[in-house]
Amino acid sequence: MKMVVAIMHGDDAGTSIEALADKGIPTTRLDSRGGFLQKGNTTLLCGCSEEQVEGVMEILRNRSKSRTEFLNPLPPVVEPGEMFVPYPVEVNDLPALVFRRHTGRQFAEMIVDQFDEMLDQSRKYPLVFAVALHPFVIGQPHRLRAFRDAVRHIMAQRDALWITTPGEIARYCETLPKGTVPGS
Repeated sequence: MKMVVAIMHGDDAGTSIEALADKGIPTTRLDSRGGFLQKGNTTLLCGCSEEQVEGVMEILRNRSKSRTEFLNPLPPVVEPGEMFVPYPVEVNDLPALVFRRHTGRQFAEMIVDQFDEMLDQSRKYPLVFAVALHPFVIGQPHRLRAFRDAVRHIMAQRDALWITTPGEIARYCETLPKGTVPGS
C-alpha cells in the first residue's frame, strides 16, 4: 500500500476527488487557508497500491492547473509616517521555482524581462524594481549561475539606476512635497 500526498489549489480538488473515486481510490481531503497570497489550498491523501500510483499521479496532473494570481495593487491603509513599498509577487523565487516549478534559467529570464520592461517604463515615471529572494531557494548551486547572469544584466545598466534600500526610498519620499506620494 502507498500513500500519495498532493497539495493543490482548492479549486482543483473537487474534480480530482471525483476522478479518483471513479477509479476506486480512497481519498481524504484536508483544506487550508493562508500563507502565500492568502488563498485556499487542499492536501489530498490518496491510498493506493503500488501499481496504481502512476494512474493517481496522472489524474492529479490532468486536473490541476497552473495559475497566475494577481494581488490588489492598491496599497494598504497606512498610518501617518508609514509608507507602502510594493512587494513583487510574480518575480519571487519561492512561488516561481517551488510552486510553479520554473527552472533557474526561466526565473533569471523572468528577472531580466521584468527589469528591461520596467527600465523602459521608468523613462516616463519612477518605478521600484524588486525581486523577492529566499537564499534557501535561489541559493541552490543549480540556480546560481543563471541568477548571476541576470544580476550582471541589471548591473550593466547601473548608470541608469538608483540601487537602494526601502529605507532610503522612504527617506527620499519624505523630502517630496505633500501629495506627491499617495497618502502623504
